[in-house]
Amino acid sequence: MDTLVKFGPKEATREQRQALSDRVAALNATQDRKLSPFAEQLSQRYINGELSLAEVNAQLDAHYRAQTQAPTPAPARGADGIAVVAPRPVPAVAKARSLSH
Repeated sequence: MDTLVKFGPKEATREQRQALSDRVAALNATQDRKLSPFAEQLSQRYINGELSLAEVNAQLDAHYRAQTQAPTPAPARGADGIAVVAPRPVPAVAKARSLSH
């Protein structure tokens, strides 16, 4: 049976994989984090026994690596062909305090 090769002894059954997934969700919740829809789909495939944890991690790494390597769009250009840059915010200046005590 290939589940013995694909999954360790603590994740051999669907119930064990569900419990591990629930524990990860609980840990993420303590840090106000939630799985992305893509990660949620992979998690469900792991629970169903379609993917091993190593396969899930490899797909997540490839997915997010591709997102960070996406080309950045060219800056907008005005009618004169010069790049349009948003103005910088004006820094807030605090009211000066008297130096005397």
